[in-house]
Amino acid sequence: EDLAFAMIEQHNKYRLEYALKVLEAGGGRIHELMGGGDYGAQEGLLISKNMFNKFFRPLYKKFYSEIKKNFDVEIFFHCCGSVVDLIPDLIELGVTILDPIQTSARGMEISSLKNNYGNKLNFHGAIDIQQFLPNATEEEVRIEVKKVISILGKDGGYMLAPGHAIQADTPIGNIIAMYDEANRIKL
Repeated sequence: EDLAFAMIEQHNKYRLEYALKVLEAGGGRIHELMGGGDYGAQEGLLISKNMFNKFFRPLYKKFYSEIKKNFDVEIFFHCCGSVVDLIPDLIELGVTILDPIQTSARGMEISSLKNNYGNKLNFHGAIDIQQFLPNATEEEVRIEVKKVISILGKDGGYMLAPGHAIQADTPIGNIIAMYDEANRIKL
């Protein structure tokens, strides 16, 4: 346990030093800092909340407070899977953007996320790449984009994106339809 914590702490120290140098070099032109970790699987967390709180929470708290003390940036947190149980903790730590909103994972329903956290968190993702985007028709993609934007984008706080990296099995027409439809929507 001591070795694991020391390794995580050393990694965090390096990441913080690197992030501070990058933000300083950006001279105020960088508006968000991406980080995170994949703590979720399809049905729940990969590690317990107790383990997250013991090993990672103190380091994220230190990391994000140091960043926010020195720079006015949004904290963009990448965390795949069912992470609904961590969302209140992430918000408390200073996360302002959650990515990728994997809608096929347990508890990651967009209306629930928007209702529960939409006033504290921005959302990035939510177009499923596992089953939907590779298998839908272009028209179905357009309908889904409208639906997702109408829910997560209501009153702001949503950036349209796939639920992770688009895979090779996704038809090009579906990718074009996704972004084209988003461009057509007037908010």
